Amino acid sequence: MNSGTVTQGIWGGFSMTGGNANNNSVTITGGTVGSVYGGQAIIKSSDETSSSGDANSNSVTIEDGTINSIITGGYSVSGTANNNTVTIKGGTINAAIEVGRSESAETSNNTLKIEGGTINSIVYAGSAYSTSASSNYNVIEIENTPILNGASLYGYVYGGATTHSGNALNIYTKNLTAQNIGNFNNINFYLDSNISNGDTLLTLTSTDGTDVTGTDIQAVMQSGSPLTNGDTVTLLTNASGVTAAKSYTGTAAEGVSLTYPLTVYRNDAGTAILAQVGNTSEDSGGGRDSSGGGDSSGGGDSSGESSSGESSGGESSGGESSSGDDSNNVKNIYSTDSGTIYGGYTETGNASNNTVNLYSGTFDNIYGGYAPAGSTSGNVLNVRNKNISAQNLSNFSAMNFYIPNDAANGDTMLTLTDSTATDLSGVAIKAGVVAGNSNLAVGDTINLLTNSNGLTASGTTYGTLSEGVSLLYGVNVAQAGNSVVANITSVPTINETTKKIINDTPARDLVIIQPSNNFPGFNNGDFPEEDDNGGIIYPDLPNNGIVFNIGGGSMRTKTGNGSYVDSKTTNIDLGWERTISSGSAGSFTFAPIIDYAHSNNDTYLADGTHGTGSTKYVAGGGAFRKTWNSGFYLEGSARFGKVKSDFQSNDMDKIGGQTVSYSTDANTISGHLGIGRNWRMNKNNLLHVYATYYHAHQGSMHTTLAPYGDEYDISSANSDRFKFGYRMTTRTSKISRIYTGLAFQYEHISGVNSTYLAKNLSTNSESISGSSGMLEIGWLIKPLKNNPWEVDINATGWIGHQCGVTAFAKVQKSF
Repeated sequence: MNSGTVTQGIWGGFSMTGGNANNNSVTITGGTVGSVYGGQAIIKSSDETSSSGDANSNSVTIEDGTINSIITGGYSVSGTANNNTVTIKGGTINAAIEVGRSESAETSNNTLKIEGGTINSIVYAGSAYSTSASSNYNVIEIENTPILNGASLYGYVYGGATTHSGNALNIYTKNLTAQNIGNFNNINFYLDSNISNGDTLLTLTSTDGTDVTGTDIQAVMQSGSPLTNGDTVTLLTNASGVTAAKSYTGTAAEGVSLTYPLTVYRNDAGTAILAQVGNTSEDSGGGRDSSGGGDSSGGGDSSGESSSGESSGGESSGGESSSGDDSNNVKNIYSTDSGTIYGGYTETGNASNNTVNLYSGTFDNIYGGYAPAGSTSGNVLNVRNKNISAQNLSNFSAMNFYIPNDAANGDTMLTLTDSTATDLSGVAIKAGVVAGNSNLAVGDTINLLTNSNGLTASGTTYGTLSEGVSLLYGVNVAQAGNSVVANITSVPTINETTKKIINDTPARDLVIIQPSNNFPGFNNGDFPEEDDNGGIIYPDLPNNGIVFNIGGGSMRTKTGNGSYVDSKTTNIDLGWERTISSGSAGSFTFAPIIDYAHSNNDTYLADGTHGTGSTKYVAGGGAFRKTWNSGFYLEGSARFGKVKSDFQSNDMDKIGGQTVSYSTDANTISGHLGIGRNWRMNKNNLLHVYATYYHAHQGSMHTTLAPYGDEYDISSANSDRFKFGYRMTTRTSKISRIYTGLAFQYEHISGVNSTYLAKNLSTNSESISGSSGMLEIGWLIKPLKNNPWEVDINATGWIGHQCGVTAFAKVQKSF
């Protein structure tokens, strides 16, 4: 550690006799220093036959001060310089930085971490000066706000090691300025919660321009990023130009919150590399486009995927083959670059079944496939935004127009500018409205495709695509002069799938809101004793008890029209009971209660739509039971609480393919009333007959469908259950009993009204009713004066409206 002035240098470890200089560390906290070496292994100037040792696994940390000569993590003349680390946290660096340096051997896995300070020099992560050496997996990482205006950053020494792979620059911040960068195999930009639309991460000032030819550039969206569809950030820019070959971009990685693909491309002017958030969930296919991929030039097929927005050199193809087929490619275009787009390109084979997705841009000609010697059948054009233009279209069998959610009356999606007419002969043209669009009304028109110089449409067919999530528009697609137009022909109605999903929310929630009567003293009573004359003596009951119930199960509940919900539920109850004996008048038991329940739900609609979600419920209240010595009893409970649930589905958005999700919360009231009687059949058997009414009320809710912002109000709902049954209990010992029971249950859930607020459209669901049968078996341990514990373990099977298996265990401590 140094904080003074050293004009020569500081070494963590030093060898000049052939030994190693490994595992040393140096920290500079201030002052002015010449050179800093974590470890240095050199040779005596008089010993020309010896070799130096290695300089590996050394570390240098600069916290403050001024460095004027050189900073090296590990330096060896003829040995390796691997696994060294230099960390810059502060200070001023006027010296070259070489994290690992060897004159004639390998320099790999070295890391430079720039977290602060000012750097006014050239920087190398790995420096292998011998053409027979290698320099691999050296990394420079930059975060926070360092000042790099005078710095040039390099992964390895140019003209040195002939083998160099995996050398990377990782940038975790924005608003950086440096002179230049180079010699990196990978450059990765991490877009976190601080990166917003329009931000620039790295600006380069070299008047010679920046060359990233052959560099794999990635933008990685991280959790919490605010970026959304259409947003663009500048990854790196140089006003003097950015040189990039076709292989300059890599696959844009996706973060956990990303719902759209991320595309990396170079701008029209060739001065910047940008990343843009796209408009689909995933690409498929393969091939080579203007930003890299696979190339087939020796025959056979070339297929693959492209998510690039650039058409560098005026031409972009989904896959490219000089001989053989070039088919089954998917080409996604997000940029505004001009150029010719090819879904597939081959001189000798077929270019068929390719897909071109247009999200934005101005282009020359767009070809579904180019195959002068083969077939171009089955190619599809998907236009997914408005205000796109091109010169002309060719070789498409189908065109689908996805009217975006911000489209309004009179908008145009694709404008063609060719001086000759566009030939649409034999093309199947369809259109549909993307989820979230509430701007359109009856009589509105959207120009799907237009060419002022005419359209040829012999044998062209027209139709509609599946509609969006909330609204179903009546859409008619037809040619109108020099345009293909979509006309809104009917008032939008609520999508039946969405209606069913929204209106079934209370049905999913009410599964766990229903109160339980498996609580303090609320089993089938105890066995009375006989006196000498055969009379009944009711034993004294414990005055107080603490009760804990835990239960769960897997249930299927039918929600009407062939739909159902599968729920895996866990219930927990906690309470304290108080029993007051009244002699010949029996007893009265009451208990305050806290309930918690959680369920994971799978919803299945008859049309094949599947969604998942969860529900949580918390409530508090009380329960009571009045028991007479004749065996009759009356019981009841009341709970007040809140239920929260969430839902998501990948099947609801038939056009955009987005994951639809929403969440709700509501206040709840629930309770039950029950009557019954216990008959002592003989000394060891007790028959319990009962009838119970359950009621649950869920309040109204407001929710928003993501990612479209569609808002709904959902009305309150009620569930009423009537249950009739019996239970036979057999005493197996003084404290042990087993029991079995059968019951019939009828449930009625009221219909729900939901309103789509953007259009004030309301829709009612029918009420849900059904009958279920129940078979139960259980084991019960009763408390005695010398054994205050009660245990009740129960398993129940259900068939009918509800079907499945539930179980619970109750533990009660009396005192």
